[in-house]
This record gives sequence, C-alpha cells and structure tokens, in this order.
Amino acid sequence: MKQVEALFSRQQAEGRFPGGQLVVMRDDEVLCDVSVGLSRGYRQEEPPVPVTATTRFQVMSASKPFVALAIALLDDAGRIELNAPVARYFPEFANRGKEQITIDDVLSHRSGVVLEELNDHPEWWSDWAMVVRKMADAKPRYPRGTLAYSPAGFGWILAEVVQRITHESFQNFLLERLPTSLSGVRFIDPAQHDTAAHSYWLGPARFMLAGHDLASDFERINNDLSTFTACVPGAGLLANARELAAFYSLLVAGGGNVLSRGTLAKYIEKQSFGCERQLKIPLSLGRGFGLGSFGPHAFGWWNTQRCFGHAGGFGVVAYGDPKTRIGVGIVTNGHRGVGDLVRRFAPLGSAIRKATAHAGTPLQISGAEKSG
Repeated sequence: MKQVEALFSRQQAEGRFPGGQLVVMRDDEVLCDVSVGLSRGYRQEEPPVPVTATTRFQVMSASKPFVALAIALLDDAGRIELNAPVARYFPEFANRGKEQITIDDVLSHRSGVVLEELNDHPEWWSDWAMVVRKMADAKPRYPRGTLAYSPAGFGWILAEVVQRITHESFQNFLLERLPTSLSGVRFIDPAQHDTAAHSYWLGPARFMLAGHDLASDFERINNDLSTFTACVPGAGLLANARELAAFYSLLVAGGGNVLSRGTLAKYIEKQSFGCERQLKIPLSLGRGFGLGSFGPHAFGWWNTQRCFGHAGGFGVVAYGDPKTRIGVGIVTNGHRGVGDLVRRFAPLGSAIRKATAHAGTPLQISGAEKSG
C-alpha cells in the first residue's frame, strides 16, 4: 500500500486538492489509512487546520447509497414495494403529473424529477415542511424513464417515503440500524460546523447541474452553518474516509447482520445505463449505487464493472470491490469537475486494486444468497 499512499500524497502536494483521507478496509482490517494536507485554511482568510484521521467531510452525493440502504432495509422487511408509485406512500407527490413515478424510478434516476427550484434555494433546506411542499408542487423536468441524474431530489423524495412508512425521522431510522463503526456519520449535526473540513470549488467559474450554477455558491452552501442544520440525504452526509470504507467493507462482505445478501444484490445490479441528460456523461447505475465500467472510471482505469459505490461532488469517491473484497473511502475537499474526478481517482483505484489483488476467493453476491 506504500505506492497508494505515495500517489495520494503526491496528488495533494501537486495542488490537486487542499487535503484529504484515503482508507482501504477488508472485513475489519484497515489495509491503508492516510491523511494529508489542510481541512481548512486553503483560502487566505482562514487559519490553517490539518486533516486528521477523524476529520469529517461533507461527502455530498456519496451519501446516496446510504439513502438506498434505508430503502433496502424496508424492502428486506417487506415494508415497501419498489414498483409501487411514490404517491402510495407520499400521496401529495402525485401532483403535476408525478402519479406514475415509482420508487424504482427514483432509485435508478429515471423519475425525470430533479427539483430545480429547491436546488436554487438552499435557504429552504432546513425547513422540511417547505421541502415536502416543493416536492409535491414540482413538475418533472424530463419524461418518466429518462436517465437524468437527480442531485438532491433523489434523497429528499426517498427520505420522505421512509418517514411516511416508519413515522421516524430519516436520520434516526437509518443511523439506529447501522453498526457502531458508522455511529458517527450524520446528515444533520450543527456541532460539526466548527470542526468539519471546508469544501472548495477549484473548477470553472460556471458549472451547470440540474439547472443550477454549481460554481456560483458551492463553498457557501457546503460550508455555511445552514447546511449543517438541513437534512439533504442524497447530497449531504458528514463522514470520514474510514467510515465510508467501513460502510463498503460491510456491504462487500454480504451485508453482515444489517441486510440480506439477496436484497443487497437487487441494489447493486445494473438498472440504468446510457448517456445521462444532466452532465452528458455515460453512467451505469444500480438502485442508488453507481457501478463501475470496462473503461476509465473513478473506481479505476479498467474492468471495474463489479465495483459499486458513488462519487460525491467531484472530490469524493467511495466503493466496494467484490473481486478483492475491499471497501474504499477517499475523501478530499477540492472539486473541479467530472474530468478531474476521473483523472485523480482512476489511478488511485487501479493502484489499490493492484495492491489488494491477492485476496483469495472473490465474494459472490447474488439473489440466491442470504447473510448469516
């Protein structure tokens, strides 16, 4: 793993990102754990604060698999039907032509709903009642069935479904069912405003996503106190690299005592593939999980088809690799765009896979298997 650590440290020294963490785990064993650079202080007006192993980052869309896990837990317990309309559980959602959109459509980013208005008004996010009203009033941007990535709408819609079914807050429902290794992750935690790493936009002056210029307010949205008081489940989790690696180590081992292998298999099998309408890039998706590919990908340069996980913004990547039986968490606080994401993370993923290649028999996760 020394080559992996050296590559990650070199990327930081070259200015690719201000600071970050990289952790690789297999089962409960930590194979690699490195922290480099600054969590805060990249801008001159800030005092410098180094990254430590416990520093938490805003991991953005790397939180989507946690939302998918919440749905999978209900699925495993027979409390939700994936082919049912969202409106069965959240009746107001049927408004403005959304009555046929299913849970599965949302999970696989084929609902056509991206919630542009909510994306443009972060001052509303701390008011869950407002978020629910805006979801109900929203009109689909694309026809149902269109592969169009929903940055924040994915999490808001599914979190409200979880809350309607369980009568618990989304955060409480999910976190109470996670193992102790993940007890520190949070969707809402004002106390971490003063200690979490700052996120930095280092990319072009204009970057459009879901009808919103991401570059215009990226740092304000991710670093202000209001973000730490808002539940944005598909785009806002506070976690560190060890927690993300532990999450995927658990899943790549078959789900442990949390989720049956049969249910897990449903969420990491391919559901959507094609050129996504928002970023105009090819995507391969399961249910709430991004999947690897034959060619260059954030999980590695080649043959990552069996890997499953998710990127966060353009500076975080976390995934599980059944071939080598590892969970990987890589978090950084520098974000530029899709091209930079692949150029930075693909060599790291390939170096990690090479270093962990001799792992014995790869784990098979299929619908026929159940966890013990």
